[in-house]
Amino acid sequence: MNDAAEKPAAAAASDVWSSRFVGRILARVVSPRVLVMRGSVARVRKATRVAFTFDGGPGAMTPRYLDECDRLAVRATFFLVGENMSKHPGSVLEYVRRGHEVAGLGFTQTPFPSLAPAMLVDELTRTSDLLPPSRTTKPLVRPPRGAVNAVSIARVAAAGYTTALWSLDSGDAATRDPRAIEARIVPENVADGEILRFHEEQPWTLEALPRIVGRLHDAGYETCTLSEMLDV
Repeated sequence: MNDAAEKPAAAAASDVWSSRFVGRILARVVSPRVLVMRGSVARVRKATRVAFTFDGGPGAMTPRYLDECDRLAVRATFFLVGENMSKHPGSVLEYVRRGHEVAGLGFTQTPFPSLAPAMLVDELTRTSDLLPPSRTTKPLVRPPRGAVNAVSIARVAAAGYTTALWSLDSGDAATRDPRAIEARIVPENVADGEILRFHEEQPWTLEALPRIVGRLHDAGYETCTLSEMLDV
């Protein structure tokens, strides 16, 4: 690979790392109605909980994901892409019918920090128009690839949404090995209030889910949607 090809890839990796670092810092100082990366720790409730989230649907594999969630007794939050919803309109209501939460991942999956203010609002609005009405006062939205900066978070909040990141990534976008995914999401790596991130349209993710869920259930964790985790 030549230097010209390597530089953009290195810059992209640096941008993603910087976004996550910014998110971690801001999550400590801003309201959870603006930015969330982790759920609240159990106080009154006895059970420990983790929120399962899936990015990138709907798609051809969505029915298989929903069937597997049914079988495993997992209710999750699915962050959906506007363009994909346009191609699979019937899937959106099926998520809800199965007891899951749906939220937006942008219309084109363009990183929010790269969008002009009007374009960002357009991405949020076009995606929201394809989703059922939210039950929360500030609907959740996940920034594509987790790319954020202080300005994009503020603009999303001003548009009436909460930026929803995650605290533990399954790594399923970087491997096709189910065992590698399983090794990341083990009870030893998980704490109460964890927000887990997976992707749709990946058979290796689907293959990893039964062992991940089984181990978490055996360790005493309940699974829930992100809004349930946040009590909103």
